[in-house]
Amino acid sequence: MTSFDAILVGLIQGLTEFIPVSSSGHLAVAKFFVPIHDIDLNYIVLLHFGTVLAIFAALYKDIWILIRDFCKGEKYALYFALLILISMVPAAIVGFTLDEALERLFCEEGLKIGKIPLEPYRLIGLAFIACAYWVLTPANKILKERNSLPPEEKEEQEKTLKGLDQMTWKDALWIGVAQAVAVIPGLSRSGSTIYAGLLCKLKSEAAARFSFLMSIPVILGAALKDCLSSEFRSRLAISWHNGDGTALVQVIGVLVAAISGYIAIKLLLKLVSKYDFHPFVVYLWIIGLVCIAS
Repeated sequence: MTSFDAILVGLIQGLTEFIPVSSSGHLAVAKFFVPIHDIDLNYIVLLHFGTVLAIFAALYKDIWILIRDFCKGEKYALYFALLILISMVPAAIVGFTLDEALERLFCEEGLKIGKIPLEPYRLIGLAFIACAYWVLTPANKILKERNSLPPEEKEEQEKTLKGLDQMTWKDALWIGVAQAVAVIPGLSRSGSTIYAGLLCKLKSEAAARFSFLMSIPVILGAALKDCLSSEFRSRLAISWHNGDGTALVQVIGVLVAAISGYIAIKLLLKLVSKYDFHPFVVYLWIIGLVCIAS
């Protein structure tokens, strides 16, 4: 693996993990269209930790307050931890039962309808378009309606919407279901969970913040699952034995993922508060059609 490969994949992972365009879809498509060399499981696991680092850097105040109040036994912090746990359940069930099947379908073998083969990148292209049409377009409509209001009306509307401290367990469950559906490469996890939060009448920024906070245990869980696999252990042993200097290259890529992820989080928080998802809708239609036509 070269420095260029590591930096490119780190950049793709960091940016697309948090803006609503699907990091898993982009990484899978990149394998087919970009000459990336030897991106192994070890590096993908490290990238997960890079994106978690980005969340901690961008939302450190929220996380610190939650941890502090949780340790003090504050009811709000304990209840919020319960909401995070509830939101994890659907994704954990789907991830552990369908992960290998989805990997084969969207990243390795594709699908054959009769005698017509559909390559993995074409399936992901369809998923990109589905995400644009069924997730980001309606989410965009909600954001546009909210952010186009005059300041006085917008302030009044904010009073009718829920903050993180007003979320219910049903809100967390529905957002968790949206996260579970988004295990399909091409369906954006952040886009799906933010849209679900908007449907649950959360404030726009609260929906985005919850989307990022709830992703911490999910990303770490996925990384832990990979760490426990025999493939990870064998590749780690080979890499350690060879001592070929790839570790430094991987660290550089992880730092790129963390920095670009931090920028993506800050950008999205600003977008949902003042603008909308229209650029991402257009982008997903374009890349989806390109994947299908390739």
